[in-house]
Amino acid sequence: MKVTALCPPPSNTPFVGAAGTPPASYMATSNIRPADVASYGYRAMKRGKSVAVYSLHYKFLTSILVHITPRSALRRLLYRLNAQGAPYAALHPVPDHDRDGTAAGTDPM
Repeated sequence: MKVTALCPPPSNTPFVGAAGTPPASYMATSNIRPADVASYGYRAMKRGKSVAVYSLHYKFLTSILVHITPRSALRRLLYRLNAQGAPYAALHPVPDHDRDGTAAGTDPM
């Protein structure tokens, strides 16, 4: 038995909209077609490849950059990429308080 792990790049699928991904996110603005990625993965599987990374750009990122960049820097970079275009309030939700600083449902006096 042979297994191929397909490592797809970000692509704009119906899931992106259903997940509430911001319109300016790199996933929402991706021009990579899921059908092209799936076709690439199928061809790689038929050739017996164990790992299939779509596009030269992502091959570079996964094979070189990930190995030479400190994990803390990668986490910050990926956080920014995933949060790109998201409003600040969506990334930093305010606790259950009203705007005047009182707990929700309580009288300020």
